[in-house]
Amino acid sequence: MSGADPLPDLRPRRRLLWPLVAGAGALAGAALLAQCQPEASPRVAPAASQTEAASDQQARARIGPRQGRRAAGPPSRFSPEARRRRGQVFAAAQQERGFTRLGEPTFAEWLWLVPEPGQTLDEYLAGAINRKTPARHRLYLQPFADLTRLQRELLPVLRDHLAAFFGTETVVLPERALPRILVDQARRQVDAGLLVRGLTGEVSADGLGVTGILGTDVYEREGTRTASTFGLSLIRERAALTSLYRTGTDREKALRRALKLVTHETGHVLGLEHCIFYRCLMNGVRSLAEVDPQPLHLCPVCLAKIQAALGFAPRARYERLAAFYRRHGLAGEAAFALQRAAEAR
Repeated sequence: MSGADPLPDLRPRRRLLWPLVAGAGALAGAALLAQCQPEASPRVAPAASQTEAASDQQARARIGPRQGRRAAGPPSRFSPEARRRRGQVFAAAQQERGFTRLGEPTFAEWLWLVPEPGQTLDEYLAGAINRKTPARHRLYLQPFADLTRLQRELLPVLRDHLAAFFGTETVVLPERALPRILVDQARRQVDAGLLVRGLTGEVSADGLGVTGILGTDVYEREGTRTASTFGLSLIRERAALTSLYRTGTDREKALRRALKLVTHETGHVLGLEHCIFYRCLMNGVRSLAEVDPQPLHLCPVCLAKIQAALGFAPRARYERLAAFYRRHGLAGEAAFALQRAAEAR
């Protein structure tokens, strides 16, 4: 298939760990979607707004006006809780060089439609962390037999990337048949919710989690509605699912998209919620128009989370990633990883 997203008017949902949603809506469809989402209140708690304004002034001095600038004009699309958390994170930020703060969501973007509250490092640490231990130390990939030849060729690359990215042994399991009962023949899509729930029983005792990978398009149910998705994750059950249907047939584009989608969903397995602070691999996305410019790295907040859960050395991790990206011709990602390795403590 081409890299274009063929299904219009796709509405994201806010349950099951904010799954990635595919499909760019037509203008009328996007407007209807916007009406279905609660708009953030224009009233901001004084303490939260003052904290974020002060932190933005500091950021402009440190990282320049383009990264530190807030959108002016209409009320913020960020929810009050999101503004409070952003204020806390930016006020305490110390190592921002090389990272870009998220600005105000623009029309029809994920955060414009889904006003997520975000997750700070403290909130992550206060939860039930999926922590790496001697007894639980592997990640698993579960491919399904509907993968195309190109998608199947990418499996060892995806495995090596997860191993370098999370500093954790990653195992590709034998292929499984895709249950025909889960395929909606009229839509030619798989019910992602049922399929990912079927994976929950496949998490072994030594597994941090399992991520299913299939080639068929997927959708999820939201009450009486359905929405096409890139993937779906169940954090408590440590199971995730990613469809490579929309990654396309161009190998370079398919590789980048697959790396982002599979690594993002595996991040959810490790307890990461969508990032609302910086441009980050854990940002929520709803179409390929958001996937393609998305970075393949974690922001300082999300990196600190997985470091706490997995216990890796940041410099060694970035060096591993730089070597991986060089092997696969991802020059920009390799340069970024080398820069971060040189600055890591």
